[in-house]
Amino acid sequence: LVVNVYTPTLDDTKELPVMVWIKGREFDQTHDQELSFKQFVEKDIVVVTLNYRESILGFLCLGTETAPGNAGLKDIIAGLRWVKENIAAFGGNPDDVTLFGHGTGAA
Repeated sequence: LVVNVYTPTLDDTKELPVMVWIKGREFDQTHDQELSFKQFVEKDIVVVTLNYRESILGFLCLGTETAPGNAGLKDIIAGLRWVKENIAAFGGNPDDVTLFGHGTGAA
């Protein structure tokens, strides 16, 4: 799991709104696209991007202990927990978080 944080400040007394970007490409692409979140940061919004396991590494389900399925969704949940617990250190408000994405990331 990789989390990127784009913030206009590292002042942990700020309580800026947070937007969490969840990428999407039909759950089968293994590359990340390059996006700029500069326009959000310039408006005093903290942006977090989450990368998660995709394709068979993220969604293979054999119903066994070694491949129970939905690892990708579990990665996203872990990332959101991380945001809730740590975003204040980056000037973000853990109670003002908006999720957004495209394709499967918007589902």
